[in-house]
Amino acid sequence: MKDDNAIKKFMLRMKNDYAFRTFISAAVSFIATIIFTLFNLYLGIAYRAEWNLCIAAYYALLVAIRAFVIIHERKISRGNYEGSVRDRRRKDAFLIQSILLFITDFALITPVSLMVLQRKAVSYSAIPAIAVAAYTTYKIIVSARNYFKAEKQQNLSVRMLKDISLIDAAVSVLSLQYTLIMTFGDGIQGNMLTLCAVTSLIIWLLLLAFSTSVLVFAIRRRNMKSCDNTEMNKKTDSAATKVAALSVVGGGGFEPPKSETSDLQSDAFGHSAIRPYIKFLPMFFWSW
Repeated sequence: MKDDNAIKKFMLRMKNDYAFRTFISAAVSFIATIIFTLFNLYLGIAYRAEWNLCIAAYYALLVAIRAFVIIHERKISRGNYEGSVRDRRRKDAFLIQSILLFITDFALITPVSLMVLQRKAVSYSAIPAIAVAAYTTYKIIVSARNYFKAEKQQNLSVRMLKDISLIDAAVSVLSLQYTLIMTFGDGIQGNMLTLCAVTSLIIWLLLLAFSTSVLVFAIRRRNMKSCDNTEMNKKTDSAATKVAALSVVGGGGFEPPKSETSDLQSDAFGHSAIRPYIKFLPMFFWSW
């Protein structure tokens, strides 16, 4: 009975909580990336391919960053933090993750250079090509589905997982290109060398530009905290000043009160005198 309730709660949360679905999907993608990393490591050892070893190292870095995001978010969700503290910790972590993502782009320089300069150094069977093609297709579908859905999410961890998934898919295209050339082509030479160099450079520049935009966004979100606090303090001080002014100048003020024709609303009647402006005070506080 308890297991049935747990399954129902899990399915209900999967249906209604997009952030929860994102982290479950990230966990599956995390496992798939580990398998793909180990697969490239195997190809590098079995075929003595330096390119596969470099790509395995790059994907290991992506796995580490993705693990950092998932573990940190889990820690924040389970921690007893106030809203402002939780938000600040997410902003700090998002900035660190963005910096790591930007640095990781430069780790692609070595495998891209090897892919462009390498001739028919290895001869893969059809199995690696099929495996890489399947992984690339899976990554492109997942990243495309999550990218636009996560764009409006305020949870920075969800946004970071979306960014990592997109980069993962782009690099898998490079991996597929190299594997297909080495499996079914005559190596990287002639026109294929030019095509491979151009496409690899374009993909790397796009990745670098994307990581830079993520880093700039992280810096702006991090600095937004101090600006928001400053504006909040200004509003609080202004509100306090207005309330104080109302309490001091509520009566005659510093000057002697001028004679005014009495009205039934202001004059005391059975010790229940009410000033005319008292009814506007709730409207004033409601505006804040």
